[in-house]
Amino acid sequence: MTLLDPRDTGVNYGELLPRRAQYTARLDLDRDIGELSVGATLFESGPSFEDPANTQRLGGYGTLDVRAAWRWQSRWELQALLKNALNRNYETALYYNQPGRSAYLTLRYLPVKS
Repeated sequence: MTLLDPRDTGVNYGELLPRRAQYTARLDLDRDIGELSVGATLFESGPSFEDPANTQRLGGYGTLDVRAAWRWQSRWELQALLKNALNRNYETALYYNQPGRSAYLTLRYLPVKS
């Protein structure tokens, strides 16, 4: 968890700095079960402002990512990732929507370390 007090010390003295939330939190849970691993990441961000004068508010948001991986023959791994699994609509900058739910499938070769 990160707690900030990102205040302007210049022209907009005392106002929050643009696009900086006063708190963010992240929780990662992972479990290995033999050749399989599963996990999830929960991320939460408080509200922020787009502009230095703090007149354009950006709402806080939370996302959930889930993942699973299967490692075989000690060097190969197949990973599935579902980002923003709950399909939340949110903006990190005014009028710049972040992607909705998205899925990724990755095949990875892990070379031997020398």
